[in-house]
Amino acid sequence: MKRILVVWENSRSSDKALRKANLLAKHANATVKVVSFIGTTTDASTDEQKITALSEQLENSIDHVFEPGIEVSCKLVDCDDIADWICQTCKKSGFDLVIKSKHKSKSVLYSPTDWKLIRQLTCSLLLIDSSPKKKSNHRVLITLDVKSTSTLQQQINTKVLSTAKQWANYDYSHLHATYIIPIAKALEELVIVEAGDVIHKKGAAAYKKVQNLLQEHAINDAEIHISAGNPAIEIASVASKTKADLVIMGSVGRKGIKGLLLGNTAEKIINNLHTDLLVIKP
Repeated sequence: MKRILVVWENSRSSDKALRKANLLAKHANATVKVVSFIGTTTDASTDEQKITALSEQLENSIDHVFEPGIEVSCKLVDCDDIADWICQTCKKSGFDLVIKSKHKSKSVLYSPTDWKLIRQLTCSLLLIDSSPKKKSNHRVLITLDVKSTSTLQQQINTKVLSTAKQWANYDYSHLHATYIIPIAKALEELVIVEAGDVIHKKGAAAYKKVQNLLQEHAINDAEIHISAGNPAIEIASVASKTKADLVIMGSVGRKGIKGLLLGNTAEKIINNLHTDLLVIKP
């Protein structure tokens, strides 16, 4: 990780994003670029005043957060499609990580910026939760898929695990790993299949698969959690129970109408998760 792009929104969670960028840049010897997106009004003088004030606030926040020796630049951007600008900039300039505040949406047909970034970004995305926290619990939750045997899923699992090990050395001390045995929503609603029965039948085998995968990547002290149900809901539940500060998961993303209507676990979990979320691409 050599280049980090931070989206600053002049909010508490955006300051958390800056602090996280400072920590990562310090350990990885990375450079940081901070961007803030501006809106326009019909009054040119008002726009100029807003831009000047925003620029000063951004520079003050950067000066307050970043330690000496870290290379930081900043820029105000005026564009119509924030997600598209971020994706194109990352491709053009070779950013390894995007950090921004996490935003929730409960509308099925509304495609917010976070969802677009999960689908379209080719680099990692760290979404910072805005919930106030007194202190870090120094816990990272790794999400794995040990059911699929596809090459793509194996690549994602490998990147998730290698990233988790690296980030644990930066700031978080203890790793947890989870695999959710999926249950079709229709079967759950009809009470044809209960989570407890699924765990009883498949839990031990799933636990062993996760354990073997962790050992293959020299992770021997992680706590393993096996659950069953809707992954987007169950992952958030495990994160809450383990008091995780960060959830790391992989995503292949979805595009077009299929992505808008179905999404994937990484997109759906945004509304349920109350912690930071790091989305890894293959």
